[in-house]
Amino acid sequence: MPGLFILGALGLLAGCASLETREALVTPPVPDNVVFTINGLPVTRDELEAEVQLVKDEAPPWIEEKELRGMLPEIRKEARNRLIYERLINAELEKHGIHPTDEQVEEEYKVMEEYYDAHSIPLDTVIEFQAGNSDGLRQAIHDQLAVDALWDTLLGLEEPTEEQCRKFHERNRKQYVLPEAVRLHEIWVGVPPDEVLEPDEQRRLRANIQSLRERWEAGTPFAELAREASDGPFAAKGGEIGWVPREVDLPPEVIEAAFAQQIDEIGPVVESQFGFHLLWVSEHRSERQVPYEEVAAIVSRDFKRTRRDRDSQKFYQKMRRRAEIIDY
Repeated sequence: MPGLFILGALGLLAGCASLETREALVTPPVPDNVVFTINGLPVTRDELEAEVQLVKDEAPPWIEEKELRGMLPEIRKEARNRLIYERLINAELEKHGIHPTDEQVEEEYKVMEEYYDAHSIPLDTVIEFQAGNSDGLRQAIHDQLAVDALWDTLLGLEEPTEEQCRKFHERNRKQYVLPEAVRLHEIWVGVPPDEVLEPDEQRRLRANIQSLRERWEAGTPFAELAREASDGPFAAKGGEIGWVPREVDLPPEVIEAAFAQQIDEIGPVVESQFGFHLLWVSEHRSERQVPYEEVAAIVSRDFKRTRRDRDSQKFYQKMRRRAEIIDY
């Protein structure tokens, strides 16, 4: 029984070692700044505190600092759970060698751009509020593609067939409806919010935008005028806002005028609480159901995401229960 002999000899050697030596063999030293490990992967105090701050930053603006302090135990728990998830998922990504390519990221970026444009949501606004800049959005897309591919691997999910995607599209027809919308361009001479203008200043601003209208009527390109004189956030793009449906966060006077205006008509000056607006409608589309062929890539993505969401949480909870988490 040579195997038993070797094990016995090792046991005798371990018995002869000092207690300190045996502890060193079993438990490697942990740096002072590590607060816990997940399957041997360390999380430092700085990382935990940074994640706690991120959770706090995501709180709604109406929650006061005093309330946040009272919620600190729950916030720390959420931060800890996020870091555990991150470590477990990143370990699985490395284990399975999942690394989305730049081409895959750019393809998804283009799909997002087309989707938001079709639904009258400026991608610039999405980037500003969710990712900071286009590089941040691309990094977020990369990370999401990686996690999606991981769940497909762990759950054994195959690429959906065209038949499955077509049935999904049919069952979820309301998701694939384009609302009535106009492609809107705007020159905006702004008034600071809640500011009451003196009559002379009111007349000066109205005369200013009226002169811009006259130049447009005389043949100066709208985009040139917008870049020169518009106060709006879309001035750099020649005043182009993009597709705008009726239910959008713009002054009601602007929406009413835009949908009443004919394509390429030189419309009247529109006044709202935010100032004066000159509008150009370059296209007008009716509400329509989008056929599968036009949104096949989006339908496939939506189908796969729905399928993943159904099973990934259960799988992750099993992964979490199996993980060895040691606090220090």
